Amino acid sequence: MGKDERMERKIEINKGKILTMNELFRKKEQFHRELSRLSFEDKIKILMKLRKIVNFAKS
Repeated sequence: MGKDERMERKIEINKGKILTMNELFRKKEQFHRELSRLSFEDKIKILMKLRKIVNFAKS
C-alpha cells in the first residue's frame, strides 16, 4: 500500500463521522494553529483542567 493510498484511507471517528487521513491531519493542524493563538493564561487554564481530569481518573 503506497503513501497516497494510506492518506486516502477512511477512518471512522466519533458519532459515525468518516474522514480520510488527509482530512484528519488537516484538522489536527488547524486545531494546533488555534491553540497557538490562545493567551498564556488560557493555556494554563486548559492545563489545570486536564490535570484535574487525570487526577480524577487515577483515583
